[in-house]
Amino acid sequence: MPCLSGHFGSTPLLSLLAGDKDASRGVTFLLASYVYRGQIIRVEVKQNPDTLYWEASGVIVLIEGGTSYTFSVVGAINTFKTEAESKGAFLQQAKRWIYDRIGS
Repeated sequence: MPCLSGHFGSTPLLSLLAGDKDASRGVTFLLASYVYRGQIIRVEVKQNPDTLYWEASGVIVLIEGGTSYTFSVVGAINTFKTEAESKGAFLQQAKRWIYDRIGS
């Protein structure tokens, strides 16, 4: 189960894909935004330089009644061998959390 914390705020509806390289640590960060059931999932995936495993974290933005609620999320598992596995598991956790929160 992902770890969640939240705060209120306004967030623009954006869908973007970007990458950044932290030269000091040799770590590549991959950022992406997804829309699921009208809510926004932003995910950051990075490779741990010590373990070489991929880790994901991000935010879920719930939009209810004209107000957005932002929840920080850390993936429950951070030992994936590929970026795609890490991102896929994080998105699955985030989608499940949204489904449980807003229902059908």
